Amino acid sequence: MAEYRLRRASIEDARSIAEIHAKAWRETYLGVMRAEALASIDLDDWTRRWRERIGSSEGAQAVFIACEGE
Repeated sequence: MAEYRLRRASIEDARSIAEIHAKAWRETYLGVMRAEALASIDLDDWTRRWRERIGSSEGAQAVFIACEGE
């Protein structure tokens, strides 16, 4: 069984998080949303938004990621 470690996300993780987020949307909402809408997800925009979320000190939220074998 693989071991995982949770750590707080950094700005450098934003692109990977955006890619996983977009993939989850495309798989989850296939057949629910128009295919064109899912295909038009802008990874650069989503990456920018994740950078903002990770870097924000507003609100009581934090972003964590699970790392395999670290």
